[in-house]
Amino acid sequence: MEMSSFRKRILNGEVHLERREALIKEYEYFISIAPKSPFEKLSLSKFKDLPQEKKILCLVLLLIFAPIWMPMIPMLIIVMVCVLALSRGNRSPEYEAYDYKKNIAEPVLKLFDEKMEMRNYLDPHDLVDTDVYYSQALVDAYLINPPKNNATFDYLSFGSYNWKDASDPDSFDFSGYKVYHEYKDSDGDTHETVYFNGCIFKFHLSFTIDGTVNIMSTTTTKGLLGREKERNRFKEIKNKDIEVIDTENHAFAEQFDTIATYDKDAYRYLTPTMIENLLMLRQHYYFAICIKGNVLTIAIDNGGYKGASQLSFGSITKPSFGSGDPTTFINSRTDSVRQALISIYELRDLICF
Repeated sequence: MEMSSFRKRILNGEVHLERREALIKEYEYFISIAPKSPFEKLSLSKFKDLPQEKKILCLVLLLIFAPIWMPMIPMLIIVMVCVLALSRGNRSPEYEAYDYKKNIAEPVLKLFDEKMEMRNYLDPHDLVDTDVYYSQALVDAYLINPPKNNATFDYLSFGSYNWKDASDPDSFDFSGYKVYHEYKDSDGDTHETVYFNGCIFKFHLSFTIDGTVNIMSTTTTKGLLGREKERNRFKEIKNKDIEVIDTENHAFAEQFDTIATYDKDAYRYLTPTMIENLLMLRQHYYFAICIKGNVLTIAIDNGGYKGASQLSFGSITKPSFGSGDPTTFINSRTDSVRQALISIYELRDLICF
């Protein structure tokens, strides 16, 4: 199949140059209205610019006076926190009213194409038929490990391309996602139980199924008497009416649990080529797949897929300080998005048809 013009532009690193120049100027304006970091003068970039002999002298002095400054680290941390807290009150009205998502974060995506968006489609009906919150739909679709406590569901970054057009083979939706429960022990120390910490990708398939298909990575655990057994890494299959589908591929059966409303749907997707692709992907990642209608959702735990990481598309949260070189910043964000797009389409080509 011939590659689309959009994907060719991504591979060639092409962006809209006029928009890029306008975005650099916009970031310059943001720096001008944002508070200045009180620690900007201590930047490591300034240390890098020093002559080699001065760098060596600084390191020697640090080592010599280490017995003096190391005990002061806790106090320095407290001072830094206080300075940061005080600086938050020194914000201009222009900074407070500034829409970072609209003016900086999303326009970086649109350097590649107008159809790129920093928007998340939280539609649980892509995963399950019942009316539930999207977080619960992720659990019910065997895509994340069910939390055992009151958990927090955090979107770290997100982006999509033309998702509303289900017939567009380039359409996708992406989320950096974390599910965790934070608590304090009897000593007052803070701990975190993580149930999912990775990325969720959504693609449109070239066909539509009637029910749902769920494919989940398993992991080897030690049972009684040291016997090894395969355990579903995501949601445990407890419903006795649901049988794990036999693909007659021993390696696949060892590394995945597959369930489906209708067996024919699972067999339609799990062609010999697709089974080999999933086994290849499984060598490096723990993941789960849910297919419903013509939407394939894949959740990859413990990170993302190559360049498509949790923060690839950038945060919509407005930075507390304005600093750095605008051109360097925009170039860095653009490259991060480009690498994410390359990885997303590589993943799509691997698991979709």
